[in-house]
Parts: sequence; structure tokens; C-alpha cells
Amino acid sequence: AKNNMGKEVTVEAKVGGVRPSPGEGRPTYINLGADYPDQDLTIAIFGDFEAKYKLKLNDLVGKIIQVKGIVSEYRGRVQLKDPEKM
Repeated sequence: AKNNMGKEVTVEAKVGGVRPSPGEGRPTYINLGADYPDQDLTIAIFGDFEAKYKLKLNDLVGKIIQVKGIVSEYRGRVQLKDPEKM
């Protein structure tokens, strides 16, 4: 993913873990490949995840998902921010 910084990509991977952040406006993090802190890629979704994607957050763990978004970096970690499809 680091080779694609700033580019739009489609990623298919197994969900290793999920972490909703406390507080309004804070993102929900979906870790791909493994759970935090060993994940390969993090998806950051802002807003109400379950309403936005009509999925239960905990139902994703262990499933293979496909997402499309722009690769960026946050605090030294590679992420996709607010992916278009899930």
C-alpha cells in the first residue's frame, strides 16, 4: 500500500479487528490483515459506520471485504480514509 500513496486503489483483505473511537466525529477503524498494532492497512470511517454501510461492525471480524479508496498515511500508518464501497 505504501507504494500507492495518494492513489485510488481497491483492496481485498481479511478483517483482523475493529476499533470504534469514542466521541462524536471520531473515526471507526477497521484493521486489515491482522488486528492493531500488527495490521497491514487501516480503514478510517468517519460518522456512524453501521448507518452508513448498513452492517454491524463486529460482524466484519474474520471476513474478507473489498474496499476502494485513496491511500494516505496517518501517524506513520497506512490507511484508506472513508472508502467508497464496502
